[in-house]
Amino acid sequence: LGTIPAVVLGLALEEYMETLFRSAEVVAVMLLVGAGIFYAAEKYARQNREITPQMGLWVGFFQALALIPGMSRSGMTISGGMFLGLSRKEAARFGFLLSVPIIFGSGIKKFFELWSVGAFHDLGASLFAGAVASFIIGIFVIHYLLKYLTHHTLGIFIAYRVALASVIFVFLLL
Repeated sequence: LGTIPAVVLGLALEEYMETLFRSAEVVAVMLLVGAGIFYAAEKYARQNREITPQMGLWVGFFQALALIPGMSRSGMTISGGMFLGLSRKEAARFGFLLSVPIIFGSGIKKFFELWSVGAFHDLGASLFAGAVASFIIGIFVIHYLLKYLTHHTLGIFIAYRVALASVIFVFLLL
Protein backbone atom coordinates (compact mmCIF):
# COMPACT_ATOMS: atom_id res chain seq x y z
CA LEU A 1 0.00 0.00 0.00
CA GLY A 2 2.84 2.38 0.82
CA THR A 3 4.23 2.11 -2.71
CA ILE A 4 1.00 3.00 -4.52
CA PRO A 5 1.00 6.81 -4.00
CA ALA A 6 4.57 7.24 -5.26
CA VAL A 7 4.01 5.03 -8.29
CA VAL A 8 0.73 6.69 -9.29
CA LEU A 9 1.93 10.24 -8.69
CA GLY A 10 5.35 9.53 -10.17
CA LEU A 11 3.89 8.29 -13.43
CA ALA A 12 1.27 11.05 -13.56
CA LEU A 13 3.71 13.87 -12.80
CA GLU A 14 6.84 12.51 -14.51
CA GLU A 15 6.96 15.26 -17.14
CA TYR A 16 6.74 18.00 -14.49
CA MET A 17 9.34 16.34 -12.28
CA GLU A 18 11.85 16.34 -15.13
CA THR A 19 11.17 19.91 -16.28
CA LEU A 20 9.17 22.31 -14.13
CA PHE A 21 10.56 21.27 -10.74
CA ARG A 22 14.21 21.02 -11.85
CA SER A 23 15.58 24.32 -10.62
CA ALA A 24 18.04 25.26 -7.91
CA GLU A 25 15.41 27.48 -6.29
CA VAL A 26 12.93 24.60 -5.94
CA VAL A 27 15.63 22.32 -4.53
CA ALA A 28 16.73 24.92 -1.95
CA VAL A 29 13.17 25.64 -0.85
CA MET A 30 12.35 21.93 -0.62
CA LEU A 31 15.48 21.35 1.47
CA LEU A 32 14.12 23.89 3.95
CA VAL A 33 10.57 22.48 3.80
CA GLY A 34 11.98 19.00 4.43
CA ALA A 35 14.00 20.30 7.38
CA GLY A 36 10.79 21.76 8.80
CA ILE A 37 8.99 18.45 8.39
CA PHE A 38 11.86 16.62 10.12
CA TYR A 39 11.76 19.16 12.97
CA ALA A 40 7.98 18.85 13.37
CA ALA A 41 8.23 15.04 13.39
CA GLU A 42 10.86 15.16 16.13
CA LYS A 43 9.00 17.74 18.20
CA TYR A 44 5.38 16.66 17.89
CA ALA A 45 5.30 12.97 16.93
CA ARG A 46 4.29 10.45 19.58
CA GLN A 47 5.79 7.02 19.09
CA ASN A 48 3.51 4.40 20.54
CA ARG A 49 1.87 2.41 17.73
CA GLU A 50 2.27 -0.62 15.53
CA ILE A 51 2.10 -0.15 11.77
CA THR A 52 -1.24 -0.80 10.10
CA PRO A 53 -2.16 -1.00 6.40
CA GLN A 54 -3.73 2.47 6.60
CA MET A 55 -0.52 3.85 8.10
CA GLY A 56 1.41 2.23 5.27
CA LEU A 57 -0.69 4.09 2.74
CA TRP A 58 -0.18 7.40 4.56
CA VAL A 59 3.58 6.86 4.76
CA GLY A 60 3.37 6.22 1.02
CA PHE A 61 1.98 9.73 0.54
CA PHE A 62 4.96 11.08 2.47
CA GLN A 63 7.22 9.02 0.20
CA ALA A 64 5.53 10.60 -2.83
CA LEU A 65 6.68 14.04 -1.61
CA ALA A 66 10.18 12.96 -2.60
CA LEU A 67 9.15 13.20 -6.24
CA ILE A 68 9.90 16.88 -5.79
CA PRO A 69 13.65 17.51 -6.13
CA GLY A 70 15.19 18.50 -2.82
CA MET A 71 12.91 16.31 -0.74
CA SER A 72 14.35 13.19 0.82
CA ARG A 73 12.49 9.95 0.20
CA SER A 74 13.85 8.27 3.29
CA GLY A 75 13.49 11.43 5.37
CA MET A 76 9.87 11.86 4.35
CA THR A 77 9.00 8.23 5.09
CA ILE A 78 10.73 8.43 8.48
CA SER A 79 8.92 11.67 9.33
CA GLY A 80 5.59 10.30 8.08
CA GLY A 81 6.03 7.15 10.14
CA MET A 82 6.88 9.19 13.22
CA PHE A 83 3.81 11.42 12.74
CA LEU A 84 1.72 8.26 12.59
CA GLY A 85 3.14 6.89 15.84
CA LEU A 86 6.13 4.76 14.88
CA SER A 87 9.45 5.04 16.67
CA ARG A 88 12.23 6.70 14.70
CA LYS A 89 13.94 3.33 14.14
CA GLU A 90 10.74 1.53 13.08
CA ALA A 91 9.79 4.40 10.77
CA ALA A 92 13.26 4.19 9.19
CA ARG A 93 13.02 0.41 8.79
CA PHE A 94 9.62 0.72 7.12
CA GLY A 95 10.86 3.57 4.93
CA PHE A 96 13.79 1.52 3.72
CA LEU A 97 11.51 -1.43 2.98
CA LEU A 98 9.29 0.91 0.95
CA SER A 99 12.32 1.96 -1.08
CA VAL A 100 12.84 -1.51 -2.55
CA PRO A 101 9.94 -1.56 -5.04
CA ILE A 102 10.35 2.14 -5.91
CA ILE A 103 14.07 1.91 -6.59
CA PHE A 104 13.74 -1.42 -8.39
CA GLY A 105 10.86 -0.17 -10.51
CA SER A 106 12.53 3.10 -11.46
CA GLY A 107 15.75 1.21 -12.23
CA ILE A 108 13.91 -1.18 -14.56
CA LYS A 109 12.12 1.75 -16.22
CA LYS A 110 15.42 3.57 -16.76
CA PHE A 111 17.02 0.36 -18.06
CA PHE A 112 14.40 0.08 -20.79
CA GLU A 113 14.71 3.77 -21.64
CA LEU A 114 18.48 3.39 -22.08
CA TRP A 115 18.00 0.14 -24.00
CA SER A 116 15.52 1.75 -26.41
CA VAL A 117 17.99 4.50 -27.40
CA GLY A 118 20.98 2.15 -27.62
CA ALA A 119 22.85 3.72 -24.70
CA PHE A 120 22.85 0.53 -22.69
CA HIS A 121 25.12 -1.12 -25.23
CA ASP A 122 27.89 1.41 -24.55
CA LEU A 123 27.28 1.88 -20.82
CA GLY A 124 26.03 -1.57 -19.75
CA ALA A 125 29.09 -2.80 -17.87
CA SER A 126 29.60 0.55 -16.11
CA LEU A 127 25.93 0.76 -15.14
CA PHE A 128 25.95 -2.81 -13.82
CA ALA A 129 29.11 -2.21 -11.77
CA GLY A 130 27.65 1.02 -10.40
CA ALA A 131 24.38 -0.69 -9.46
CA VAL A 132 26.18 -3.51 -7.65
CA ALA A 133 28.47 -1.09 -5.80
CA SER A 134 25.51 1.11 -4.84
CA PHE A 135 23.58 -1.88 -3.54
CA ILE A 136 26.47 -3.12 -1.38
CA ILE A 137 27.29 0.32 0.02
CA GLY A 138 23.57 1.00 0.54
CA ILE A 139 23.20 -2.08 2.73
CA PHE A 140 26.02 -0.89 5.01
CA VAL A 141 24.68 2.66 5.13
CA ILE A 142 21.16 1.48 5.99
CA HIS A 143 22.54 -0.72 8.78
CA TYR A 144 24.51 2.19 10.25
CA LEU A 145 21.62 4.64 9.88
CA LEU A 146 19.22 2.30 11.69
CA LYS A 147 21.71 1.99 14.56
CA TYR A 148 22.20 5.76 14.58
CA LEU A 149 18.48 6.54 14.65
CA THR A 150 17.97 4.24 17.63
CA HIS A 151 19.82 6.71 19.85
CA HIS A 152 19.84 10.00 17.95
CA THR A 153 17.32 12.47 16.57
CA LEU A 154 17.03 13.79 13.02
CA GLY A 155 18.84 16.94 14.19
CA ILE A 156 22.01 16.37 12.14
CA PHE A 157 19.91 15.94 8.99
CA ILE A 158 17.95 19.10 9.76
CA ALA A 159 21.20 21.04 10.12
CA TYR A 160 22.58 19.54 6.90
CA ARG A 161 19.47 20.47 4.92
CA VAL A 162 19.45 24.05 6.23
CA ALA A 163 23.18 24.44 5.53
CA LEU A 164 22.88 23.04 2.01
CA ALA A 165 19.86 25.24 1.23
CA SER A 166 21.83 28.25 2.49
CA VAL A 167 24.76 27.42 0.22
CA ILE A 168 22.43 27.07 -2.78
CA PHE A 169 20.77 30.42 -2.01
CA VAL A 170 24.20 32.10 -1.72
CA PHE A 171 25.23 30.74 -5.12
CA LEU A 172 21.93 31.87 -6.61
CA LEU A 173 22.56 35.40 -5.36
CA LEU A 174 26.06 35.59 -6.85
